[in-house]
Amino acid sequence: MNVQPNLSDIRRAEAVEPEVDLWALTDPAVPFAIRVAATLRVADLIDAGHTRLADLAAKAGVDAEMLGRVMRFLTCRGIFRETAPDVYALNKTAERLKDSHPGMFRAWMDLEGMGGRMDLCFSHMLEVVRTGEPAYPGLFGRTIYDDSESDAERAHNMGVLMAHVSSWFARATVKLDWSGVNHLVDVAGGTGTQLSMILKAHPAMRGTLFDQPKTAAEAAQKFAELGLADRCGAVGGSYRDPLPAGADMYMLSQIVHNLNDRDSEIVLRRCAVAGGPGKRVRVLDRIARGDEDQKIVTGMDLRMMVVFGAKERSVEQFRELGARAGLTLLSTAPLTAGMSALDFVIAG
Repeated sequence: MNVQPNLSDIRRAEAVEPEVDLWALTDPAVPFAIRVAATLRVADLIDAGHTRLADLAAKAGVDAEMLGRVMRFLTCRGIFRETAPDVYALNKTAERLKDSHPGMFRAWMDLEGMGGRMDLCFSHMLEVVRTGEPAYPGLFGRTIYDDSESDAERAHNMGVLMAHVSSWFARATVKLDWSGVNHLVDVAGGTGTQLSMILKAHPAMRGTLFDQPKTAAEAAQKFAELGLADRCGAVGGSYRDPLPAGADMYMLSQIVHNLNDRDSEIVLRRCAVAGGPGKRVRVLDRIARGDEDQKIVTGMDLRMMVVFGAKERSVEQFRELGARAGLTLLSTAPLTAGMSALDFVIAG
């Protein structure tokens, strides 16, 4: 019997499965060079006319020779253009690094902001895998929630980033079935971006936002500015605290995936106790092993792992988690940007 491999079969297999460039995927210089440029607001400085290296470095408050080396690295990779020796301009990619760009890429990449603090946790992934514990407390001395709440600037920055996340799919959330919901409690609702959009679309509905005290205060100010103060309030507290009671629905938007199973059960049980039998809980999150783009889901899963010690969950894991907290899963519905809505009813 001929057991030699068929070379034509091997070539066909290689054509179907192209080789991945591991060097390109693993070069740490690329993401950090981009983040340095973002943190220093290089794109905004160039846009303001500081195109020569010496001027650019002076405005950024950094060493010109070192910045020049970073800029040469970036320009030869298609980020920024060098129009003459040590003279720089924006290209289409660099435009996205401007602070005014709606994608908020610069804010997420800022190493001195909450996005950058979260990203630094990836450098400790090996320790996370070995210990099962998140990296953030070891890096910064406290959980991400306590860290952001301990500093007014970080709290504001966290609120801005979370509002940006909510805006990705808030329009789809508004179109969900909200019938029978006269009073909605948005648990850990940030600065109120999503809740305010829901209330504007459903003028008969009242709302209450529940979040950390500094964030809740910022949300209350936003509601007042939007003319919603008569229909919507904000309450400060931790997810371990009792929630405002008696609402028709409790919404947790991208919250459960930030929590481990123990803490997820705590917050879901808080919803069950506050609402009472027959009331509903709506979880907006990604579903692992579902129909969503699994590149997005698995990437977010690792972020949850290293930053929070949490995870993305399958429908069955959500069902089991809800059951332990006194909730019965009624339905799931796809949204947008890889998100889904999972509706639960509070058991008797």
